[in-house]
Amino acid sequence: MNPQQNLSPSPRTIGQLICEGEAFLSQKGIHPGRMTAELLLALVLKCNRTTLYQQINEEVAEDSLKEFYRLLEMRGTHYPLQYLTGHQEFWSLDLLVSPEVFIPRPDTEVLVEAVIQHNTAPNPIIVDLGTGCGNIAIALASEIPHCQIYAIDISPHALKVARRNAQRHQVTDRIVFLEGDLLAPLEPLGLHHKIDWVVSNPPYITESQLYNLQPEVKRYEPLLSYRAPEGGLQIYERIIRQSEGYLREGGYLAVEVGAGQHQKIEALFAQRNHWEVIDIRVDLGSISRAVVARLGPTSKG
Repeated sequence: MNPQQNLSPSPRTIGQLICEGEAFLSQKGIHPGRMTAELLLALVLKCNRTTLYQQINEEVAEDSLKEFYRLLEMRGTHYPLQYLTGHQEFWSLDLLVSPEVFIPRPDTEVLVEAVIQHNTAPNPIIVDLGTGCGNIAIALASEIPHCQIYAIDISPHALKVARRNAQRHQVTDRIVFLEGDLLAPLEPLGLHHKIDWVVSNPPYITESQLYNLQPEVKRYEPLLSYRAPEGGLQIYERIIRQSEGYLREGGYLAVEVGAGQHQKIEALFAQRNHWEVIDIRVDLGSISRAVVARLGPTSKG
């Protein structure tokens, strides 16, 4: 349904457009409709939401009106708001996002917390697997001034976004971006048994869970970034196995996990014998969301 067929024609004031946008989005099942309408209109008018209400009775130019309607129509299809605005906050950082990257979620901040709280190395070497827009790597670089981070992603498009974010937050001197599958890009760098941390938010949504995902995710976010084949455990097995060749003795692996998965991930660590799970972090919804394990002394050789 085209919003221009349902909303009043120009001329319209800012206040009228906010109300009409709210009604249109609510009809499409988009909530909160009013805040979303405000954000889209502020984006079009290149101002903030406070300014909208300071100018509530001003009329909107026709070109801006058409652009506002276009954005409403896109959001009405459940196209993610973050892709429309091009921004998402993570760890109080304003990050650029695009349809080439998975949108960072607040729950992933527990991984950042875990690294900061458990890290004792003064100059840690950290690997961020599946960096996406770079949210974890950039958050850690902003909190641990003397760290060296290798941020890896299989998608060159995601790495392009991540590099832009690193530049925006002035941490490019501490992050090396590498393209490839899991830890493979580290092979020629001579980092075997020298890494302090491997951190990853890997794809963990199983095939059976895809149907129940929000339309914003399953219609528009990159499938490679969240779909996990073969029951969702294979990628964790690979990360654990590969990490053993790069982590130093006493190094850490921290992974985000899906709801109800933490016990299965703990079992994977237990099967390898030389890991000790030291922390399980819960997210804002009290769901076990991150598992942190320390590598023992028996993996070399």
